[in-house]
Amino acid sequence: MPREILNAQSRKLVLNVLEYFQNKKETTKENVSAIACAAEALKLSPRTISRIRHEGARDTMISANRNAPKIRDLSDDVKSQIRSIIYTMTAKKDFITREKLREELKQKHVVDVCTTTLGLILKDLGFRFRKDNGRRALMEQPHIASKRIHFLREYMKNAVCESPLDVVFLDETWIYQQGSKTLQTWNENTVQSVWNKSGSEGKRYVILHAGNKEYRPKRLQ
Repeated sequence: MPREILNAQSRKLVLNVLEYFQNKKETTKENVSAIACAAEALKLSPRTISRIRHEGARDTMISANRNAPKIRDLSDDVKSQIRSIIYTMTAKKDFITREKLREELKQKHVVDVCTTTLGLILKDLGFRFRKDNGRRALMEQPHIASKRIHFLREYMKNAVCESPLDVVFLDETWIYQQGSKTLQTWNENTVQSVWNKSGSEGKRYVILHAGNKEYRPKRLQ
């Protein structure tokens, strides 16, 4: 299939439409592909949309004055402030979008850039708009981490004693009455940047399975 050639005005339109669907995705929290939506709206292939986005992001960083510093060449202090603001918003359970973060950074006089450039800065810092790893946030909570350390100590003490007790492992899983929704947010896959869902998802049903060294996989099937 021949490559679709678009003039500068058409390419700008593609980037604007893609930007619209990307902002809509972040605002509505819908798990949809902005590229697929833009391709359907413009009657172009997703591959063409992806290529234009990549080339457009690259072109926006070319300054009219090639000797001028790039907007993404931020100091370590500014990078640290951006991370700190993201962590603070996450701790407050404030769902982060590029537009909301841009306004926050502008009000605090950290940096004033457009949402497209901010997206590039976030990627430079290691952030991606992806699914949250809620399990990681749960496992690293202080009381959970403390219990994990206590368990490992007791387990090792039992393993080396003269008359060790039989160890029974407990496997637990659960599902919420309203289902478990996985959100996509701007995070760097660390505990500080994981957005924990607030509010109830209904009654929680817990399934337990206990076993020792004779533990059999897929026992519940």
